[in-house]
Amino acid sequence: MGRYRVAEGTQVRHDGITYTAGQLVQAEALHAREWVARGWVQVLDEPQPAAPVEPLDGPAAVPLTPQAPAAAGARSALEPPPRSGPGSGIGEWRAFSMAVGVAQPEDVGRDEIITDLDRRGLL
Repeated sequence: MGRYRVAEGTQVRHDGITYTAGQLVQAEALHAREWVARGWVQVLDEPQPAAPVEPLDGPAAVPLTPQAPAAAGARSALEPPPRSGPGSGIGEWRAFSMAVGVAQPEDVGRDEIITDLDRRGLL
């Protein structure tokens, strides 16, 4: 378990809690490596050196500044994708998972991602 500080202009969601810029997050290195690689958090202390990781494909951190309104019918990055039909693929679910601060291993499937996020109370 390591301690991390959320970078300015970002927010991270972990275990159902949203942390904003400047707040401390205590998390397993598995989750935090992706956050560090994307510049979302700064390492304060980490029990074991983290192996370098390449960022997963997904959205950038959620900016705290207002943005232009989304087009009619468009889904916010913090709204879960549909569970069936158009827009319900693994890419959309992986991107949503990253948007709420949960890095998923590359080998998990769409249903596993949905189950994990539901277990964490993020759906």
